[in-house]
Amino acid sequence: MNKKIMGTHNDSNITRAKKKQEQAEEFKKNLPQTDLSEVPKGFFLQNEIMYKILIKELENIGATHLIGIDKFSLVSIANTFNLLNEAEKIIARTGMTQELVTREGAVKVIPNPMLQQRNTLINTLNNQLRSLQLDPTSRRELIETVSNDISNIKFDDDDESIIKLLLEGAE
Repeated sequence: MNKKIMGTHNDSNITRAKKKQEQAEEFKKNLPQTDLSEVPKGFFLQNEIMYKILIKELENIGATHLIGIDKFSLVSIANTFNLLNEAEKIIARTGMTQELVTREGAVKVIPNPMLQQRNTLINTLNNQLRSLQLDPTSRRELIETVSNDISNIKFDDDDESIIKLLLEGAE
């Protein structure tokens, strides 16, 4: 059975598709406009380049739901990306395992401690992205919610009369 995921296919009804597109554009227009590309002052940002890459990628996916208050979270995400990048560099340089010499002089092979750091950073990053609805699951849910929200549907007089007729029962 082919199942369409809401918000991911084009509407075959041209009039309805045009109306939905106009409503989406009006919704975007009414959102507070914030220039996220401007590096926020007063926040500790480890790597400005990482922040700019993040903002560019957000623009590419069309994340227009973010506003000024979200800048702190974006700085935190950029910092987490930076730490994750540094952890990956260390793992690449030192390897997946390390040798540990015990007190008795035996050599024991253990996992690189940076692996645990990296895994923690990945979990942190996933939580940060989820909080701003930037992870894939949240983005899909956001699209479905917006496209399925009955309060977004506008009826004209003809539609209302047909609905009333249907609810009363045709004779």
